[in-house]
Amino acid sequence: MQKSTSALCTTLLAPKLARARILTYGYDAYIVRKEVAGNNGLVEHAANLVNDLTEQRRSTNSRSRPIVFVAHSLGGLVCKKAILLSRNPTEPHLRDIFDSVRGIVFLGTPHRGSWLAKWADIPATLLGVVKSTNNKLLDLLKTDEEILKDTREQFLATIREQHRNGRRLEVTCFVEELPVPGVGLVVCRESATLEGYTAVTIHGNHMNMVKFASDLDNGFKRLLGELQRWIEPIHVDTLGLRDDSSYVPQKHSSAHFVGRSEHIDRMASYFQPRGDAERPGRREFIIYGPGGFGKTQLCLRFAEEHSKSFWRVYWIDASTTASLHQGFRAILNDPECRDVGPDPVKAASQWLSKQLREWLVILDNADDDDYVRSDLSLSGNRSNVIMTTRNTSLRRRVPPHGAIAIETLSDNEAKQLLWTAGVIHRYRERTTEVERHLAEIAQTLHGIPLALQHAASAIQSEYCDLGEYRQLFDRHRKSLLDHQDYYGDTGYNHTLYSAWSLSIDSLEKKSRRELPSSGQDTDGNGVSVCPAVELLSLFSFFHHSMISKTIFHRAAAHMAGSSVPGDGDGLPTVTPDIPTHFVKLNHGSWDSDLFRRSIQALQGASLIQSDAVEGTWSIHPLIHVWSRDRLADENQRQRARLAARAILVQATANGSRTNAGDFVRQMIPHMTAFGQALKDLDLKDNYADDYASTFWRALSSNGYFAQAEVYAKMMKDGRDAHLGPCHRRALKATETLAVTMKENPTAGKLDQAIGLLQHTLVCRIKHLSEKHPDCINNMVLLGSLYLYKGSTGPAEEQLKAAWVAAKETRGETDLLSIRAATELGSIYATQKRLGEAESLQRETLKLAISEFGRGHEKTLGVMGTLAVTLTQLGQLDHPDTLLAKANLAATYCRQERWQEAETLAREVNDKRIEVLGPMHRETLRGRLLLANCYMGQQRFTEAAENARVAVEGRRKILGDGHDDTKCAMEVLAKALEPGFEDWSD
Repeated sequence: MQKSTSALCTTLLAPKLARARILTYGYDAYIVRKEVAGNNGLVEHAANLVNDLTEQRRSTNSRSRPIVFVAHSLGGLVCKKAILLSRNPTEPHLRDIFDSVRGIVFLGTPHRGSWLAKWADIPATLLGVVKSTNNKLLDLLKTDEEILKDTREQFLATIREQHRNGRRLEVTCFVEELPVPGVGLVVCRESATLEGYTAVTIHGNHMNMVKFASDLDNGFKRLLGELQRWIEPIHVDTLGLRDDSSYVPQKHSSAHFVGRSEHIDRMASYFQPRGDAERPGRREFIIYGPGGFGKTQLCLRFAEEHSKSFWRVYWIDASTTASLHQGFRAILNDPECRDVGPDPVKAASQWLSKQLREWLVILDNADDDDYVRSDLSLSGNRSNVIMTTRNTSLRRRVPPHGAIAIETLSDNEAKQLLWTAGVIHRYRERTTEVERHLAEIAQTLHGIPLALQHAASAIQSEYCDLGEYRQLFDRHRKSLLDHQDYYGDTGYNHTLYSAWSLSIDSLEKKSRRELPSSGQDTDGNGVSVCPAVELLSLFSFFHHSMISKTIFHRAAAHMAGSSVPGDGDGLPTVTPDIPTHFVKLNHGSWDSDLFRRSIQALQGASLIQSDAVEGTWSIHPLIHVWSRDRLADENQRQRARLAARAILVQATANGSRTNAGDFVRQMIPHMTAFGQALKDLDLKDNYADDYASTFWRALSSNGYFAQAEVYAKMMKDGRDAHLGPCHRRALKATETLAVTMKENPTAGKLDQAIGLLQHTLVCRIKHLSEKHPDCINNMVLLGSLYLYKGSTGPAEEQLKAAWVAAKETRGETDLLSIRAATELGSIYATQKRLGEAESLQRETLKLAISEFGRGHEKTLGVMGTLAVTLTQLGQLDHPDTLLAKANLAATYCRQERWQEAETLAREVNDKRIEVLGPMHRETLRGRLLLANCYMGQQRFTEAAENARVAVEGRRKILGDGHDDTKCAMEVLAKALEPGFEDWSD
């Protein structure tokens, strides 16, 4: 090996070895040269060669290609040492060099030292160069130097051991015939040869024995002949034409395989050659995860890259008992196998167990743990087994480092797979636009390899353009992921959807064995339903993440606490739809056994994953939509819809009654996902009163007024139909709808809301009296809507009447009286009757403080209206209440009186944390006010700190999509604009 300036590789060898990749490798190998010699010794050079070559092969995706070394002079010593280092490497991936070597040509290599060690005595004029000594390398050339001897003996022992194990490493030594003028032979024949291996001479001296005038040079012909003799059987081996090939799988990895290098290295480390001191025996490795995630491809690629580590490699389809037995029959056809018997599994296993050479059996799709445990007895001192499975319980068969949970591809890997698997055939270059579309599709398909293969195949077949795929996927997801024309080149005879359906088949089969028909629930057609499959269908109407046991626990607790099932007025409820087998009660408590076993089964099938820290489960987004798409008939969809709805209602209703605000907030994503599922499946939603009221209450109390309005309208229409439009509960529902519409105002909605409240007021006056609390409350609400619309005349009329009636019948400290007076004061302020407004609001505030206390939300509401009035009166220094101060601080901000604003805002913020808590909506709003105060003073770091708290709080409470969250994000973005960090982080 040398820095080649000759024609050896580029001009002469390359045309003759068309299938070979020729790589030249240079290092400081010359002992006599014009430059100063390097200080690296043999080990350092060898380690550099191993590392550099390994990286080169990795970066060019050529790790599985055989290697033939052609080494000149000291390069042969470096090669030998590199092979020995690679056999027992410090890192598993460096083993690739040793596993891939097929032969070595030594040209003038001093295996036993060289007379050139005494070169210092040679006159420089004879060599024509300036002498420079690399002492570390030169020392090796002293005859019988111990390290040189050890390297030679270890190398020969390794080659012979490999030969005994069925692997032949070719070796040929070329010897220089001519001396260097004035010096003599640099490497004599005895030093240049290895006992037991071919020695060939070249008519040249040590310097020019690797430089040939043309391809007719006899020396070149001899070298080429040796290389061609070696390469021919290597090529035949690669094609799988030899009967004694060490690798005889029935499948090959995809030509577009990407990524997974860490997994392959981990497997290589696990199956690294056993040392003499290592205890022999069975080694087993498990690769588990959902179908379509690339378990088979990972296994096949490992076998291809590391087949030389094994005497035999057998691939077996273990998906069924029949295919398993067929695979073992194929093993019995091995030319060296003489064992026969009626049971192919037993016969093949017995034959393998007797072998003294390392063998590998790949059991692909070994999902049924029953027959895997019962039918397989693979053992032996040299046995190695890899199993791919959806069945996560099989990982318990191996130590923790003997299993890999297969995951999706990274974004870059997913884009690369899309490109190479099909897109490249339609688009010549990866332009910016192509990259953008690749990234969008990769994210849409969540990096699932088989889904990406489907997409690439659809694009390559010209079903659609790259830019059209996402839109078509949104409309035709099921057909794109379940179309048999879009398999790709994986050799995997399933679409993504059919691969996941195999898990359902396995669960149902197992359920039939474990539970008699009498113990299983049935669908509407009387067909037995597997509990785990039913639970997955139910989950398909939930959000795909944060599915907790608490949901079912609370649902059961609500059932236990309901003394009378159903509704007292005969309104429909979700009670008949409750899947009682999942929320069954035992002595008044939840019997969770079936739920737990169903969860265990779904986890075992790799259909859901657990989060031990959060105590929740999640489903991969694409598996989640598949679990809904697989509900083929209307009966299945409706059954799952009703069951999911009943659980959500029961759990949330119980949460509302126990004031479990955090839990109710956690239910919001499941409620919105439920509504989206109905749209996706085009399912009609039927009315159940507890469903409508519970969803409305949870959504509206957390600021999701647009979604809440849907359920408020359902509640109104349902009660009107069942009870009549003037029934007290129907009127309450109508009132609820009007108030919700006020919070979600769009064109014409305020007028609709006013019309609804006018209707309820007429009905109540007719059946009750104007002084009934329901009528007074109705008038207050109607007056508030008029005021909100800007109609102060009708608003004043309604609120005056309500205030008078409330004071007369309930007293001036009653909540209705205070509410009416508060709203009336706002009208006066709007009409610029500021003196009347201040007088009324101050009096009302005193009543509120005496009745409710300063920290009560009703008192804070009165304080807010007074603050507005005081601001309009110019009394900006009047700190009556928390809310008044907050409004005043906001006014100071608008006036750019930043320090005064900050003082008030900080005081309000501290008090709200104390009174309301750090996560209250008003507290978070105050954080944003304080952030604005800081920004006005160019104190962006402090502004960002407060805005970030508001963003994180609103994200947790309201979610990323809520308008209030987006508003907080905008404030944070402005605070970070000067360039501290990206707010999206």
